[in-house]
Amino acid sequence: ELLAGDLFQLGNMLHGWFAGWFGMSREQREAERASGRMQARLERFCALWNEAFTPPLWPEAAAHLPAMSDALEKAVQDWFDKREEIRPGDELILRTEWPLEHRLEENANGVAASRLDSMRVDLMAEVRRADGTPGPCLIVDHKCGNYKGRPDLKEHLTETYGQRQSEYLRALCAMGRSCECWLHLPLEGRMLELTLNDGEI
Repeated sequence: ELLAGDLFQLGNMLHGWFAGWFGMSREQREAERASGRMQARLERFCALWNEAFTPPLWPEAAAHLPAMSDALEKAVQDWFDKREEIRPGDELILRTEWPLEHRLEENANGVAASRLDSMRVDLMAEVRRADGTPGPCLIVDHKCGNYKGRPDLKEHLTETYGQRQSEYLRALCAMGRSCECWLHLPLEGRMLELTLNDGEI
């Protein structure tokens, strides 16, 4: 069983791989696969991570990362394809490690103040209209933990990460953007959708 520190590093490894994978266009990924460069990239990436830890962080990573990436890409593509408002010419745009800022209004001890909250989104998918204007978007946040078989998984993830996800959603809603939020659990092959109801996650 992985220790907490190992899970943290494994999470960093997965974030790094997904950032590189989705940082390429689909056409680039297909070309890299066809030429064999993607496999070489995968093996080099996994070797660098595993060599940095004793014992190796995840020796079987190269056998699983492509399937994880394909499953996430399919889920995001399905999100786009099933939208009722999609029009001819609309595109799906993917952005990795996307910076996001939101000004928070606070009231401490009766004194009103505000602060700028700087965030970074693991993966953001958005609809790009044919005329270049932005449409609805989807935030995907990768989470790595000991979640297998946990009966209170939804409650645990909502309690642990719900506040941050609500800040993502509020920031985009403040920009006039329609947005949804998923927690991606790559080790379990699962996705949890978080929604806001009256400002609460």
